[in-house]
Amino acid sequence: MIISEILQNSLKFFVDIFTKCYKNIQGNLLDAYEIHSFFFNSENNQNCISAFNSMKSLILANGTQFSENNNSLTFDTIKNLFDISIPKELLIEEEKLDLLNSKTEKIQINEETCIRKCKLHIYVLELIYYVYGRFYFTYTLSLRDKYLFLIYSSYEFFSNFNNNIKYRFNIWKYGLLKSMEDIPSLHKYHRYSLTIYLNILFDMMNYYSKKEIDEYKNIKKKFFNVISTVISEYVKQQKDYHLNQQNIKIMQEKKETIDPLILTVNKELGIILSNIGPVISENIIEKILTNSLLQVFINSMKKNLLKSLK
Repeated sequence: MIISEILQNSLKFFVDIFTKCYKNIQGNLLDAYEIHSFFFNSENNQNCISAFNSMKSLILANGTQFSENNNSLTFDTIKNLFDISIPKELLIEEEKLDLLNSKTEKIQINEETCIRKCKLHIYVLELIYYVYGRFYFTYTLSLRDKYLFLIYSSYEFFSNFNNNIKYRFNIWKYGLLKSMEDIPSLHKYHRYSLTIYLNILFDMMNYYSKKEIDEYKNIKKKFFNVISTVISEYVKQQKDYHLNQQNIKIMQEKKETIDPLILTVNKELGIILSNIGPVISENIIEKILTNSLLQVFINSMKKNLLKSLK
């Protein structure tokens, strides 16, 4: 605890000095980022939090003075933290899963590493939200798109992992995660990454609505594309969930043996729906209804909803 407090105070002092002398030492921004990145990726959670708060303060205090090169350097640093905080260990190739099934290969996923990476990823997403939300209007179009792609790829990773329930069931069944009594899930990160992405897009829509028509159209298109996908997926999952419920009830009445995978899929679909439902109502529906975007939303949803209900 004492070491963590020393680090926290040292980083705060470092940021204060760096900010006061920025014009003279701005060329040392990379060194400052490397110091923070080292502690950001620490196995000590308190050190990670200290580095997150300090790095956020460093960028927010000096970001308005950043040159285009330093904006790019900031993105590269955040992207590096983003990449190392994605728990890619959880992704096992289908061919290797088949080998596990035939017991010709043994694989073990390091759960502690995955959990640590997921916690780190939350801080990275928060850092992006604060930094990008504050300075995106000063960035080049190319840099804006890079940030948006980064956030969306976070949502995509956690969404794809969570929605592939059969895969999650298999890596649990084959014992790749020793201490887990239930199948692995990333519901919290799925929900959070989607929330961050939607909030940033909506803030940008509000900013550009009265300034740059072309950029407003571009952001609006991204916004409605993602909510159209999310809601269509949500509708399909609801349909699958209720259909599974009915089938399970029929099998129970007939006293038939129910495949554990069927029960797991239905349980996980219920959890996914309970996690994504509030995001849809709080971060999509309310904002649409209160910002005169309802008709645009309805038009953008028609085609995808009809497809998902077929």
